[in-house]
Amino acid sequence: MSLAALLLLAHQSMPIAASVGDSEHDVTAVESDNDETVEGDEDGEPATPVNEHEATIKQAQTQDSRSAEEVRQSRAPKNSGKAEHASSEATTEDDASEDDDADFSAEAQIDIANRLVWRGIAFSHHALWEPSASILLYGFTAEYWSAYTLTNELSGRHLAAVVPSLSYEAAFEHVYLKPGVIYYAVSPDGLQPTLEGTLEGGYEAGDFRIFSENALDVAAYAGAYFGLAGARYERRVRRNIQLDAKLEAGFANATFNQTYLDAHRAALNLLGASASVHFNLNDFLYLLPHFEFTTLLMLRSQVTQPTLLVGGCAVGVEY
Repeated sequence: MSLAALLLLAHQSMPIAASVGDSEHDVTAVESDNDETVEGDEDGEPATPVNEHEATIKQAQTQDSRSAEEVRQSRAPKNSGKAEHASSEATTEDDASEDDDADFSAEAQIDIANRLVWRGIAFSHHALWEPSASILLYGFTAEYWSAYTLTNELSGRHLAAVVPSLSYEAAFEHVYLKPGVIYYAVSPDGLQPTLEGTLEGGYEAGDFRIFSENALDVAAYAGAYFGLAGARYERRVRRNIQLDAKLEAGFANATFNQTYLDAHRAALNLLGASASVHFNLNDFLYLLPHFEFTTLLMLRSQVTQPTLLVGGCAVGVEY
């Protein structure tokens, strides 16, 4: 082959090589673009319409999730508030129920004792039964007490006493005050029915209490005064057993002593002690054996029995 033919053949092959080179370059560019597209996908910037659609769906789902979470969070405090409010209302109702229980109580009792002694004075010589009932409501106490001898007295007649009373107790920390009124009707002892204004007060410290009781007649024997002062100890030794012990001294003015003891002078009338044991048989029923000792101090000569012992047992129900 001549030199001219070789040159012509070389010239014709150059466009093919260039075309092949261009094709290789285009392929490299496409691959580079695809790599960039993949990298764009990894960065969260989809480059193809399909990827953009998927990203849009994912974004919508994310927003929906965030919205649902926000709604849940926004509702949670409200529900919590409602729950707290409901809990608060329930607690308030429970407290109110407890307060109602604490502000109301009722009791009925029948006591059998060997004799009736009142302020150191014997009003009977034989055994008697003493029915009573009381209701406490918001600090007010309405009480009915009565006594009836089981046999005839020395006078040949039965003794009957009816004593209703009303009082109110106000407590201030350890101090309490209890004003009230009490009515007496005793038959046939020759005493007129009468009315007394009363005031009880004291200081409580744990199981101990220092107290004072004062009574002033405002009716048939107006001006007759009798007062007690003493100490009291109350302790629950077991869940259903409570001990109660009391020591007291009594003072009366001349009007009282003239009316009941025929001695027209004021005096330190008596010294007394008492004890009882309260047995709860169940939630409502109880048994109460009790004992009392009294002795007149300055007016012993005015009575035939200055020292008196009283014993008995009561059974009652309480709510």
